[in-house]
Amino acid sequence: MFHTYITTSCGNQVDIDRASFLMDGELFRQVLEEIYIPIENNIYNQWPEDGMDQDCAFRMDAKWLPQKFWARYCELHHEKYHEPFLPDVKPDWDK
Repeated sequence: MFHTYITTSCGNQVDIDRASFLMDGELFRQVLEEIYIPIENNIYNQWPEDGMDQDCAFRMDAKWLPQKFWARYCELHHEKYHEPFLPDVKPDWDK
């Protein structure tokens, strides 16, 4: 089994796969469409304009991608429910 850990706003390391069971399915799909689908369609995977090496360009397996997903999901969750996503703000949410 693979584990993908991210850092929450309270500083915890969370396995995003475990926390995903608590996520709103509609918001989850929205974030996937915003972040992962454009990368799969090669919209972002182009030579950077700032002159960085191509190896630094966006990649599907980049470690920052799950963190970006988490941050965007938490943002949308707060907008929809007017409260933070519990695993992001409560250190012992899974205990």
